[in-house]
Amino acid sequence: IQTTLQGGMTSGIWRVQELESVFPASRTGHSAVLIAGSKMVIFGGYGQLIPREGGYEHGEGGSTRQYGNTNDMCIVDLEDFKAEWLQPAPNLNARNRVGHSAVSIEGDMYVFGGWSNKREKYLNYGFLFDLKFQQMMTESSQDRQAPAGRRDHSLTLVGTNMYLFGGWDSVRSFNDLWSCGYRDGWSWQLCKPIGNVPGQRRGHSATAVGRRLYIFGGIYGYTRYFNDFYCLDTKTMEFSIPEHTGSPPSPRAWHTASRVPDT
Repeated sequence: IQTTLQGGMTSGIWRVQELESVFPASRTGHSAVLIAGSKMVIFGGYGQLIPREGGYEHGEGGSTRQYGNTNDMCIVDLEDFKAEWLQPAPNLNARNRVGHSAVSIEGDMYVFGGWSNKREKYLNYGFLFDLKFQQMMTESSQDRQAPAGRRDHSLTLVGTNMYLFGGWDSVRSFNDLWSCGYRDGWSWQLCKPIGNVPGQRRGHSATAVGRRLYIFGGIYGYTRYFNDFYCLDTKTMEFSIPEHTGSPPSPRAWHTASRVPDT
């Protein structure tokens, strides 16, 4: 879908927000993060490819496909709703990918994993994009401990640590938990949580509230959808099932869940 929606939390009314200049191409499985308080950065995903001489911008080997994985980037200013489309993304070290994750870190964007259409490879490394200078730094996946390549996982920033959970590589579904401190040498560590650890899943949501991480839903295999709810205390590394009232949302995957501050 090639639209941007804006809604008021008090009014509960959604409207289509028109953008000036170029619009991001239609896509799914992309990432979108807020940087510097007013910039939304959209990256990658599966969607329309841009025609060019001899093929398409994101095709391979002169492919004539019109849809595929992308590595373009669109920066939307949420104050004046002007959009800048970087195509392909700067330095081109970022492979075309879908199902990756992204977080905002002190004015930069960090992207991890996803599936690349280059030799059907699941990626197990990330890159850091500097919005101010529009430069990209890619991390090495050699000779280091890191999560296995995957897609449809979650990556959430809690304090100065990123937490990665779950995902899928077309053969295995994961329920491993990893942490990475961006002020601690960008070193990945496999966590050993205790308590009610969620089962293997992908397409779930993970939302940070203070030091806690809340995981909802997802899917195992192709047909087993969840509507279970878990809380991870990142200080004690213990999972629990929060008590709640009312009826939970129906089982689902590939949804979003965000914390909205009190107004």
